[in-house]
Amino acid sequence: MERKSVLNTSIGTIILVVAASAPGISLLAGGIAGYLESKNPRSGARIGITAGAVALGLMLLFSMVVEIGEAFDHGIAHYLWTGLGHPAINGIISFLILPLLGGAIGAYIRAETSSNQ
Repeated sequence: MERKSVLNTSIGTIILVVAASAPGISLLAGGIAGYLESKNPRSGARIGITAGAVALGLMLLFSMVVEIGEAFDHGIAHYLWTGLGHPAINGIISFLILPLLGGAIGAYIRAETSSNQ
């Protein structure tokens, strides 16, 4: 991955992690990353979903740490469900699909608003 792509992915990931609970932020974060990345919607979608996947991974790690008490209280199966399974299923739309769409839209907007001179 190029340095520019890593930077754009990091920007989208930071936005997603910091403001994950705000409505529409997933689409916005993917859109910003896609806009910064390229004029090609396919590249924008790739960067958007990459930023979302990194943010989802960070949120799952955080969830595993927060729910560690569940392992001692209710067993390992319950801990894995509350720490990984449930958050991963709930994160599919907000951390993968919406940033993918936002990245494609952001790159498309950049292509449409840039001058062709």
